[in-house]
This record gives sequence, C-alpha cells and structure tokens, in this order.
Amino acid sequence: MWSKEFSVGNANRGTPVVDNTNNIYVFAGETPADKFLFSINPDGTVNWKYPLDNNENYANYSSPTIDGNGNIIFPSSKFETSGADSGYITSIDYNGNLNWRTALGHYWDDGAFINSGLVCDAEGKIYCGSSLGTNTNFWCLDSDGKILWKLDLEGYEYDTSPAINSEGTLLIGTHLSITYQIHERNLIAINDSVTSVEDNDSEILSYRLEQNYPNPFNPATHIDFMLMERTNVTLKIFNTLGEEIKTLVDEEMIPGYYSRIFDANDLPSGVYFYELVTDKTKITKKMILMR
Repeated sequence: MWSKEFSVGNANRGTPVVDNTNNIYVFAGETPADKFLFSINPDGTVNWKYPLDNNENYANYSSPTIDGNGNIIFPSSKFETSGADSGYITSIDYNGNLNWRTALGHYWDDGAFINSGLVCDAEGKIYCGSSLGTNTNFWCLDSDGKILWKLDLEGYEYDTSPAINSEGTLLIGTHLSITYQIHERNLIAINDSVTSVEDNDSEILSYRLEQNYPNPFNPATHIDFMLMERTNVTLKIFNTLGEEIKTLVDEEMIPGYYSRIFDANDLPSGVYFYELVTDKTKITKKMILMR
C-alpha cells in the first residue's frame, strides 16, 4: 500500500502504536542526526513529528502508548556532559504539542533507562520499569506526570510491556542479569494500591532481601531479609559456578526482620551470590569478596 523510509542509523525495534483513527506513532529519524516521534497518517504521509532534545534518545525497544484522551506518552533518556544523565517520561497531545515531561531519576543509578513499551490503564495512569541500572524500579505516574509510587525491583530488570487484568493487577516480566548458571526470570503480579512514593515497598512485596553490607567485604558481611508471613526459609551462598558454599538459614521462620553474618575467611576473593528461598519466592543478589 505504501512505505515510509527512515534512516537506518536511528533504527527502533519497538512496536508502533495505532490510534482509533488509524494514525501510526513510531520512533525514527530521517537522517542519522535527527530523532523524532512520528505521527503518520493512514495513507503513509507524515502528520507531524515531535523532535527529541539535543543529547536525548529513545531506546531500541521502547514504544509509546496512548491514553483515553488521545495523548501520546513515551520514554526517552538524555545524556549530559556533566554526567547527570536522566530518564524521562513525556506526554504530548494529539497534535504533537508538549503536555508535560517527568524525570524518573538518573539513567544508571536509579535504573531510569526505559527500553520497553509503556502502558496506560483506564484511569490514565502510566506504568513503566527499569531495563538496566544498579537499582531497578517500576513506576506509576498519574495523567499529569506526577509519580504516584515507585516499586523497588531489587535488581531484577523489566523486560517488556505489562499486562493489566480486569481487576487492575499488573503482570510484568523481569529477569536477573547474573551468571548464566543461576540466571533467573520471573513473572510478577502487582496490585496498584500504593498512593505515594513514601509508602513502604513491603506493602507490595511480601519478602525482601537487602543488599549485603559492607560490599565489597573482607572477610565478613551482613545479610538482612524480611518475611511478612510464616514460611520455610533457606539462605544459601553460591560461587559463580553455581556451587553451594554455605547455608546460613534452613528452617521455618515467623514474620519479622532478620540479619545473618556470612564469614568468608576461608574463601578466595571474587564474586559470590546469596539466595533467599521461601515457600513463595526466590531472590538472588550478588556480593564481592575483596581481600
């Protein structure tokens, strides 16, 4: 029927979005130097194109979404010479005019790199998640761009667009980027019940495994975890080959906050993993022994 040529230097592998008048929205560039969100008419002609700022870019697999009022919402990242790189969520109206832009945080430190599709619910709330970073999170924004809540994904990276069931529960796919022997993928269900970023993540997640401290360590480190219900618990240490090094916990435990000390006095320097397993979940984190 028709085709629209874009620059190969600005390839985007995200899914294009189509509204109810068959207009198409897609990230692309007409030359290697420019970057736009295009609105393309059903006949293939350009309706409008929204320019990204200098040093701003879309991620390879990112996609926009459309709310019930016809606003187009999309993720981007902006790289600053000062190092204050930021991830953004931007809303533009049906004619390509800016509504608002919200900074999620630092590109790396806060995991504010969104390399996936966004989704809106019936109330206009927007959901997105970290695709990489030292800290990974899942965000909910309202229709005006205010961050309603942020959920700590505890190192798990968010893979793709979430699904929302008829009860408003969000289903998101995540993975943990660790050594292949114990690489993990999880499907997580989230209830949209948090109303502010001050709410404790424990209201959503029944279990927490904290980052060990100190880290790196020599020769001992603390490992803290939290349980919200009675459950069988194991806390084990593994090397990079997936071999079990030590068991710190193997018992039934009641709800509470716990701390254990791992003494690696007889082990060589290197990367190790600690894994919390309960009746309902398994969480793994990385630590470094540095002598």
